[in-house]
Amino acid sequence: QPYRITSMPGQFISVIGTKFFHGIARLCEAIIRDLERGYISKQIDSSPKHDENAYCISVCTLASASIESAVMRLLFLENKSIHFKKVEPFKWLSEAFPQKLSVTDELAFIRGAILHNHLYQMERDWSDETPSLKNIQKRPASSDGKYEKNVCIITNKTKCLRINAVPSQIRFIDMIIFLSATSDLLNLMEKRSNNELGFSSSRLELGSDRGLTLENLVCVLCTKLTSYDQLYKIDSA
Repeated sequence: QPYRITSMPGQFISVIGTKFFHGIARLCEAIIRDLERGYISKQIDSSPKHDENAYCISVCTLASASIESAVMRLLFLENKSIHFKKVEPFKWLSEAFPQKLSVTDELAFIRGAILHNHLYQMERDWSDETPSLKNIQKRPASSDGKYEKNVCIITNKTKCLRINAVPSQIRFIDMIIFLSATSDLLNLMEKRSNNELGFSSSRLELGSDRGLTLENLVCVLCTKLTSYDQLYKIDSA
């Protein structure tokens, strides 16, 4: 449902908001089905499975959209009007919550890498028992300097969250980290709004699990992935 303006009966604002969560849940159900069939990459695998990557980049995109939507709703609540100055949501977040500067910058970078298809060239090395990627090169014009700021050139993962920077390499573990960081930012905005925002308390369904928050969803996904492959270690943002 659209977010109603309680002080003005009959009026509401066009924030898509938590509807993104339902799309995220459906994609997560598909990922879990693949995991149960063994179609998800192991920690030692050099690349994610095809469907795994497709689902995970889609979840990251929807999660970033939910963050931007939450920022718009929060600004409306704080200004009590739709007439507030233009903002870049992730930049606004980094200024509103400076303790999360690295996190917001890296989420924005991953969002841009997916949506703007940052271009990389690489080779697969078959010389070892476990194939790996090598000679990863980024198209110089991609990312406008954000790669150098946010990514470790040795691992090709973001420096703080350690999410794969190459869009085609984003896998289940990266998606979980992205969702966890998203949940954390939404909780911070919820507190700032005195719980008027309505995102953190929104419920979604995952299979037979009913009434999950986004934070609950992250916990379920962590449990399933670490049970599938105990080599995976998941740190909070």
